[in-house]
Amino acid sequence: MPHLAAQSARAQAPVGDADRNINSARRRPLVTHAALAGGCRTRMRSPAVAHQRDHIATKRDSDTAAITKPGRSESAKWGLPGFPLHVDDLSKQELDDQTRLGDDPEATRFSGGRFIILAMRILRESDETEMVAVFLQGELSSERFGAAVRDALVAVGEPERLLANPDLDDEHANQVRNTVLAATRGYGEDRELFEYFPAEVQWVWAQLAPEDLARVRYIEYSYWNELSGGSRLAADAARRINADVRPFGVSNAGAWQAARALLSGERFPPLILAGPRYDDLVCLEGNVRLTAHALAGFPIEAECLVGTAPALKRWAQ
Repeated sequence: MPHLAAQSARAQAPVGDADRNINSARRRPLVTHAALAGGCRTRMRSPAVAHQRDHIATKRDSDTAAITKPGRSESAKWGLPGFPLHVDDLSKQELDDQTRLGDDPEATRFSGGRFIILAMRILRESDETEMVAVFLQGELSSERFGAAVRDALVAVGEPERLLANPDLDDEHANQVRNTVLAATRGYGEDRELFEYFPAEVQWVWAQLAPEDLARVRYIEYSYWNELSGGSRLAADAARRINADVRPFGVSNAGAWQAARALLSGERFPPLILAGPRYDDLVCLEGNVRLTAHALAGFPIEAECLVGTAPALKRWAQ
């Protein structure tokens, strides 16, 4: 697998006319399952960004008055052009028979007598090695978890660059990262954050539309449960934050800071999501950033690393 820094460089390189033509073709409208069944699908539009920006800009209390915009993470620069798959020759009967999500970028699931239509686009395949690297790169820049990650690196006698600039072709570095994530989060040891997390998970990079992000649930944790009023949905948490609810006395300053950064054009590191199906995802890493999207009114799409496996059902509960 190529070096992540090389991926970033390719993603940001200027495109010529030929490339623009190719990218234009890739962006052509996709035929959704609902359309093939004779239905009509209209993508939900998020609230006006300007309104949300004005609201957040004027939201001030003792926690938010002195907040400054966070620095841009290097991992936020990762971005690859999409290679969307297309639905071909799907009959009405095949649509009716579908019982689970497949690999279509705009996926449909028949559940309880209704269709759940996802606007997410699959960008490319990934794997467990990349998930660990992305996870630790996000933790490294975290005020809450960064110190523990650095301590774990010191304990194994390895430099910080293994996390800040990961080379996925370096097997030794990959093993070090596995060791660090095991020490800090219980990865591969069936404990803490990774309790009940299966070894076999299919990972992909995907672009999630605002309505898809709104369905993602928080990790099962007392703070997020309380902040969302028990639903574990970021939209409910945003409403409670607006009402100045502060679970366990924890300030909401970080969430407001992140929401303002998002609306000002800051690109966040990717969210890591996991669940038994694409329509049943939990935020494995990036719950604060998910909250920022909700506070801002889910104004934009987000590139996410998504893992699915039927065995994730217990972990995602």
